[in-house]
Amino acid sequence: MKKFKNIIFSIFIIGCISIVPKVSAATMPAYGNYKLTWNIESIYYYIDGSAPGYSGTIKAASNNWVYTGCGYNKLYPNTQTTNKKGSAVDIYASYYGKYTFTAVTYTFKKVDGNNVMVNWVGVIPYREGTGVPKENYTFAEIHINNDIFDAYTDFNVRQGIIAHEFGHAWGLGHNPENMSSIMYNYDNRAVYTIQQVDNDAFNALYK
Repeated sequence: MKKFKNIIFSIFIIGCISIVPKVSAATMPAYGNYKLTWNIESIYYYIDGSAPGYSGTIKAASNNWVYTGCGYNKLYPNTQTTNKKGSAVDIYASYYGKYTFTAVTYTFKKVDGNNVMVNWVGVIPYREGTGVPKENYTFAEIHINNDIFDAYTDFNVRQGIIAHEFGHAWGLGHNPENMSSIMYNYDNRAVYTIQQVDNDAFNALYK
């Protein structure tokens, strides 16, 4: 049932060890003029055979983007499909090494029937560690690094990592100034769920 209407270069790396100053909790994630061209009101994700063990975490993160608790957004339903061709976000897992990334998001567009990666660019005014897609894209891939991700035993932390990557799949950049944003991109993120600033950035992008 539809949600109540009344009531990344191309890689985004998380798990960094740098620390940046906290500023206003109202600071929103970076976003630009480009986004996922899929109908945002008919979204499904596909879990590859390499990542079924993460299905519960993925489901919790995806539900959080639909039911943010921060007011309405158009995203719906963001649930799993068994049909890869019917998916806006494909999710994979592999062993990429302990000194690489925790999870990354790639975005693609179709050119003459081929998948071409969409690069991410800085934003103006400049914000360190951010980035937004330089053009619209047709689907995204999230890749989970087992080597690092499995070291996190707290379910909330794992959910927050996946929710962060879903944010990239929608076209949101990082929010390096605001620890109280799911798009904050350092280890000391203070939240594990979608916050008002994240929901507001999503709504600004998908008007």
